[in-house]
Amino acid sequence: MPQVPENEAADLALFRRWADEQNIRTSGVRISSFPGSGIGVAAERTIEVAFDEHRKDEYKPWMNLWPSPEVFQETMPFGWLRNQPDVASPIGCGLLPPSIGGSWAHPNISEFQILEGHGLLQKQMRRLKQDWIIVSSAIAEISFDRYVYYWLIVNTRSLYFEMPNTKVHPPREDRMVLCPFIDFFNHDDHGCHVTFGMDGYKVVSDRRYKPNEEMFVSYGNHSNDFLLVEYGFILDRNKWDHLPIDDLVLAAISDKSKERLENAGYMNRYELAEGGVCFRTQVALRTETLSPRDWYRFLNGLDPDDASDEAKAKAFVELHIAQPFLAEVQYAIAKIERDKEALADAFRQTLLKRWAQIEALLLSTLHSMVDKR
Repeated sequence: MPQVPENEAADLALFRRWADEQNIRTSGVRISSFPGSGIGVAAERTIEVAFDEHRKDEYKPWMNLWPSPEVFQETMPFGWLRNQPDVASPIGCGLLPPSIGGSWAHPNISEFQILEGHGLLQKQMRRLKQDWIIVSSAIAEISFDRYVYYWLIVNTRSLYFEMPNTKVHPPREDRMVLCPFIDFFNHDDHGCHVTFGMDGYKVVSDRRYKPNEEMFVSYGNHSNDFLLVEYGFILDRNKWDHLPIDDLVLAAISDKSKERLENAGYMNRYELAEGGVCFRTQVALRTETLSPRDWYRFLNGLDPDDASDEAKAKAFVELHIAQPFLAEVQYAIAKIERDKEALADAFRQTLLKRWAQIEALLLSTLHSMVDKR
C-alpha cells in the first residue's frame, strides 16, 4: 500500500466514516491515494470479472427463451436486407413502405426524395453502426454478427427505467434496462398498465383475463411501420397506425406556403390515419386552397370552412396524397409478386400484409371524403 501523507490519510479516514454514515456499501474496494494520479479506488482483495462468458450460466434459463439469430433474420427488415442486399437500391426500394426505406419507387413519384436517408430502417442502421464503433473499439475480439444479435436483443427487449439521479443524464433514449419476465409481455395497442419505481416494475391488469388468455402491455403509441422495424411484427388492428406524408404534402405546395407554415410552426410532421389526415396536414394543404386571410382564420379556429373550401381541401388530399400513395401500393405489390422467387416467404408475406394495410388506410380516407360530399 502506498504511503499517504498524514493529513491526506486523515481526510481519507474521515471520508470512509462519512460513507458508512451515508449507507454507501462496497465490497472489496476502498478509496485510496495513488502517487501521480491522486485519489482513486483500490481493490482490497482479488476482484474477479463481474460478468463474463462463464457466468452466462446464471442467466441461461432466461436467455434460453430469447429469440435466435435466425428469428431476427426472418422477421426484421434489418435481417432481410443483410441477407438480400440486392433488394436494397436504395434500401428496399419498391418493397418497403416509404417511411421504412426512406424513398419512393413508383416512376411518377420517385422524384419525391425528401425522406431519403431518413427512413426508420436507415435510422436504425445508423444507431447500430454508431454503437458498433464504440463496442468494437473496447472489445476487439467480438464479431459483428455476434454484436448485432445482442444489440437486437437489447433493442427489442429493454424497458424504460428512470431514477432520481438519471432525470438529466444520460439522455432519455439511454435510460433502458433489461428485466427478466416482464420482457416476455407482447405488445398490443392497449394492455396492462406498467409502472416502475426504485423497487422495480409493477404490471397491473387492465381488464379481466380468462385462464390461458394472453396478456399484453403496450410498448407505446407506435405505427405498424415502426413496430416492424424495431420489433419485427405488425398488428392486425392498430389504433395508432398512421402514414407519414411529409414528402407528398411538401411536393404539392409552393415555397411561399412553406414559409408561412414555418413561421406558424406547422412545417413537417404530416400524417394520414384511418379516416383522414391530421390537423397539421389540413393546415398545410389550405395554404394552397385558401386566401392568406382565410388561412390564418382557419389556423386560429375563427372561420370554419364553407362547402366550397372543404371540397377544395378534399380534392387536394385525393390528388396529391391518396392517389400517388395508392399508385405506390400497387407498384410495390406487383413488384413483390414479380420477385417472389427471390424473396424469403416470411419476408414476402409480411410485406404484402403491410402494403394491404396501407392500402386500407388510404381507401378509408377516400371513402370518408366521398361520404361527406
